[in-house]
Amino acid sequence: MEFFAPCAGDDLKPQLKTLTALQDLLGEMNDRHVLHLTAQRAFPPLTVEYSQEASVQFPPDVAQFLKYGDARARRLLTQVRAQWRKLEDENWLGSIAGLF
Repeated sequence: MEFFAPCAGDDLKPQLKTLTALQDLLGEMNDRHVLHLTAQRAFPPLTVEYSQEASVQFPPDVAQFLKYGDARARRLLTQVRAQWRKLEDENWLGSIAGLF
């Protein structure tokens, strides 16, 4: 959308700012997901003798960090959903289309 910003002039700046904020939230959520997957690869699953299922056991500091990251990702998702509802209520996409 930034590519077309010169065509819409300054009227597009608020929408770009809104989109950038949403992209930041989604980007952080993705970063946390990738970090969790990376940690799972770094600490391979252990299979306990009495169980057929493998489970990942992280060192305590890593487990605490990932737990914080999971909670943060849930908060980010709540923010994204609220922001998206607000954008839909404001007909955000329609307002952008109207600029062109």
